[in-house]
Amino acid sequence: MDLSFLKDENMTMIEKKNKMVSMKWEYIRRANELEKIIKEYEEKICIECQHDFVTEREDGPYGKLWDTCKKCGYFKRH
Repeated sequence: MDLSFLKDENMTMIEKKNKMVSMKWEYIRRANELEKIIKEYEEKICIECQHDFVTEREDGPYGKLWDTCKKCGYFKRH
């Protein structure tokens, strides 16, 4: 992340702030795009995996149960 423009004495504080806000939204857009691609891969992995589930329980008297695949990490609740 290039923030060298913050040292630019020719830019006003408002211009610097606006540039940072613009950068922030660009990073958010890219992160959302990446998250979408990751979910697509997770779905493909889940479909292709021949799951080998292990049942786990939360600590405590009324701990919830869930199954986790040892191969791909997919989990489902009971």
